Amino acid sequence: LDSAQVPRAPSTVEDKGCLREGMAFMSLFVGLENTGHELGIDSIQGNAWAFRGPCFDDLVQKFCSQSPEDVIARKLPWPGVFVGFPSSKDPAWHDDFPGKSKHL
Repeated sequence: LDSAQVPRAPSTVEDKGCLREGMAFMSLFVGLENTGHELGIDSIQGNAWAFRGPCFDDLVQKFCSQSPEDVIARKLPWPGVFVGFPSSKDPAWHDDFPGKSKHL
């Protein structure tokens, strides 16, 4: 193989194989003891993003430009959240897990 055919490490990887500083995300899965029908969410077939303002990119950039101390002190609120309803999209969910629902 010549050098043009050898895959290169992505820009997020440093020369010694360590990841560079970057953004991380956290997921929280919530299991509930009621069905989607009982909770009034069984008809939700999509996921949703909820933003604090009209320009998400600006909100994220402002949030990410904070110092670690400002983040810990909660100087700015989270710019947005993602909400998913995997149990309402799975046709076998009710058979596999009767009386329960899961949300992301």
